[in-house]
Amino acid sequence: MGQELCHPAGADADAGYQQGEETGNGGEKAGPVVPVEQPLGPVVVLAHRGASYDAPEHTFPSYDRAVKADTDFLECDLQLTKDGVLVCIHDTTVNRTTGASKTGRVDSYTLAQLRSMDFGSWFNTVNPARASKDFVGAKVVPLEEQTACYRKPHRTCASTSRPKLPASTPASSSRSW
Repeated sequence: MGQELCHPAGADADAGYQQGEETGNGGEKAGPVVPVEQPLGPVVVLAHRGASYDAPEHTFPSYDRAVKADTDFLECDLQLTKDGVLVCIHDTTVNRTTGASKTGRVDSYTLAQLRSMDFGSWFNTVNPARASKDFVGAKVVPLEEQTACYRKPHRTCASTSRPKLPASTPASSSRSW
């Protein structure tokens, strides 16, 4: 049997097909034939911001649900606090994930100030069908705690823009990014 081939959607596999090229809808060359290969390996599941559909993103309830769902990776977006701590928050501000009860840039707050904020209640307001009293008062998660709590078999996939440390941050002279 010959090699199995992929055909672009809408292409007529019989009209004008020759080994090594195929035509698109208008008869023009659509490019080389792409052989169907064996899978690259097992499928892995990355929990984007934890189980962010079911719980407030980047909180322990969200990460806990992702772990219970057997995900392979916990993804976390990182922001740097005023005192140089990497925390798991997607946005550069706290406005959305505190339900605007607090506002301002993450890097204008210390970790202690961020820990005093409620990062869970907004989820209940926006998603009443998935709301839970357990989300009220959810705290920000520092990267160090996230990685310490969810060790093997889970892996962390962290992403951040190159953080610029505020000049007043003691860590600005000791860390290189």
